[in-house]
Amino acid sequence: MIAPMAKIQIAALESDREALLQFLQEEEVVHVSETPVDIPGPAGGDESKTAYRLARVQFVLEFITRIRSELHMEEKRSFKNMFAGKPAAALAELEKTFQDLHIDELIEQTVHLNDQLLEAQSRINALTEEESSVAPWKTLTVTGADQATSQPVVYTLIEAALRDEEAFRTTLADIPTAMWQEVDRDSSNKVPVVRGEVVVHQKDEATLRAFLQQINAKEITLPLATAETVADKLKAIQKEIQQEEKRYKEILRESKKVVKKERELQFAYDALLHKQEREVVERHVACSPFTLVLTGWVPKNWVQALRTRIEQTFPSAALEEIMISEGDKPPVALHNSRFMQPFEAVTNIYGKPAYNELDPSGALSLFFLISFGLALTDAGYGLVMMAGTFAADRFFRLKREMRKMVRLLFYAGFFTFILGALTGGWFGIDLAALADGPVKKFLLDIQLINPIQDPLKLLGVAFAIGIVQLLFAWVMRARHNWNMNQKMNIILDDIPWITMVILILAWAGAKLGIVFVEAVLVLKWAAVINAIFLVLTQGRSFKNPFLKLGAGAISLYGLISFMSDTLSYSRLLALGLATGIIGLVVNLIASMVSSSIPVVGFVLAGVVLLVGHVFNLGINALGAFIHSGRLQFVEFFPKFIEGGGVPYKPLGRVSKYVDNPKEFEINS
Repeated sequence: MIAPMAKIQIAALESDREALLQFLQEEEVVHVSETPVDIPGPAGGDESKTAYRLARVQFVLEFITRIRSELHMEEKRSFKNMFAGKPAAALAELEKTFQDLHIDELIEQTVHLNDQLLEAQSRINALTEEESSVAPWKTLTVTGADQATSQPVVYTLIEAALRDEEAFRTTLADIPTAMWQEVDRDSSNKVPVVRGEVVVHQKDEATLRAFLQQINAKEITLPLATAETVADKLKAIQKEIQQEEKRYKEILRESKKVVKKERELQFAYDALLHKQEREVVERHVACSPFTLVLTGWVPKNWVQALRTRIEQTFPSAALEEIMISEGDKPPVALHNSRFMQPFEAVTNIYGKPAYNELDPSGALSLFFLISFGLALTDAGYGLVMMAGTFAADRFFRLKREMRKMVRLLFYAGFFTFILGALTGGWFGIDLAALADGPVKKFLLDIQLINPIQDPLKLLGVAFAIGIVQLLFAWVMRARHNWNMNQKMNIILDDIPWITMVILILAWAGAKLGIVFVEAVLVLKWAAVINAIFLVLTQGRSFKNPFLKLGAGAISLYGLISFMSDTLSYSRLLALGLATGIIGLVVNLIASMVSSSIPVVGFVLAGVVLLVGHVFNLGINALGAFIHSGRLQFVEFFPKFIEGGGVPYKPLGRVSKYVDNPKEFEINS
């Protein structure tokens, strides 16, 4: 059901503002709205400060992630926390951690370490690049002095594209004083190159340089000291790289001190995040120099308990329930029994109904489970789902919403087991091929339909489910109209459409000799009279009598729409057949592998069975969930709800690194 909402106002001393908001954030019950009073809100400015501190703490946490990665420090997660790896802590604990942590000092320390790491890494990169530029010339014996000589003979190191080598050699041959000595040939680059040394007389230097410019060849000057050789330079570079790498590792080891503070930093980050959330809410709080007024929504049955808690914690504060005005849109909170809560997961996928509409969670429950079971139709898979979801619910640490989904899948597994047994689905096994015995007899006795041999029966069952659910949708619409005090709509719309469909189905059954054979004529005329009633009433919103009759006649098109919606349920047959056929194929392949491969065939067959059936269960359970949900969203819901309700979002915690312990509590 949709929880009735109360609109409240809380008045308190302005000095209690931060404490009150923190209290409400921990309680998570008040959906804050704009306060309709002529009192200005609090002065701004704190939000930007909090955002700045958040960014700085985030920088430290990202630095820690980087250090963890470089040092291969993997964070261990227990099996129980597989689906909820974050720590859980109360808001008070987060605030205390934040206050105790010397956050600014830690940030400055991290910035210094990060700068040192960047400097060391930059130096290593520069040295590595320098090494790669010098290494190709390692066989040379030249020194820095040789490169700087000013004698008549010019000595030059050249790097040219390999494609220009032939032209380069030809040109050098035409220069009488030029001599070429190849030093290195490198094909690993995108453009392969050849490197070498050229000696030429000064009088031919201009000719050489003009040609080098023409082919975009590079003249290389090695960064050598006067008496330093290439080998000496390489040794010096490699030694400096080793020193920088050693320095880098020392900084990493020192950074471990920051890594040890990761948990406290995560707590501090979430404490700041919650503070930022409170500052956003402050925009809707009206404040004067001495008082504040906060307006919001609370489920009616929580008002008194909240009033007592506030008055005990803040003796000068008061909570009053106020009138709901015509323009208000109360937020929507679903409140169901523990058994029905899992079906809220399906409703929430569709969206919240409007506040004055019905909660469809309970109404869809049985139809969703039957649709899921028919779409999967394998009792073995149902048992696996039940075992898996029971284990997850029992042994894993799950949040409230995740637990709802797990329990929904447990229910779905149970219905899959029942409907799978009735349709003979047991891991894709052909029951007729089993050895004679009590097991085979029992399984065949409880099988009512064989979908593969007689799919039309299963199709008829799917259509029957569709018809019942669509008729029930009109019942739900009638209930909504009753709640809205629109009883005339029930008499003129809902009941006539329900009886119209029932009369047509009964007449068709009598015509085919299935039921009510003696009443075929009575049923025919009853349906005609029902149709005439619809023609006369469905256009009643029009004043023009011709438009009334025309609109009434056109409304009978709703029968075609009803038939179209019913045909949508045929997808349950298709999905059920797909599950059974894929299971049969997996078993067939495993049998072939076992019989055709000696020795290890049995083991390989087991692998085929495991992988094949896990895939079949996974893909078809997903399909069953999606298509069963689609039947609710497209065929069922639109008949009695429009949606668009405002979700109930009380002031609470928006966590990133630390979970709220309340998220793991099980609602009663």
